[in-house]
Amino acid sequence: MHNSYFTISKENWTKVLEKVDKLPERDIYYFILRSLANAQQVSYYSIAAFNKELTDNQDHTGQSNNIFISNITKTVNYILNDSVDKNSSWYVWHTTDKAWLLGWESFNNLRSAFKKN
Repeated sequence: MHNSYFTISKENWTKVLEKVDKLPERDIYYFILRSLANAQQVSYYSIAAFNKELTDNQDHTGQSNNIFISNITKTVNYILNDSVDKNSSWYVWHTTDKAWLLGWESFNNLRSAFKKN
């Protein structure tokens, strides 16, 4: 579990979008990032729905084993040159909604990065 949250700048979100654009499964990554840019969150269940899956376990934690969020995290860490504290994250995990959330500033920066592209 992460102890703190960091904000991603518009410039760094732009770099994330550029990297994601080159991935073979870019549609799911863009879905996740557009969901975050539209609603400030994306749920474990929404990602499953995008992948044409039904979740049987409604208590599934989702946070620790989602490969797509994990790959976005790796991209963020790469762009930030692993300069962030290992106990920090670019998202906040909402345990009740089973969703990844952005802070207000990162949310606005991501929206700006999308508008720039």
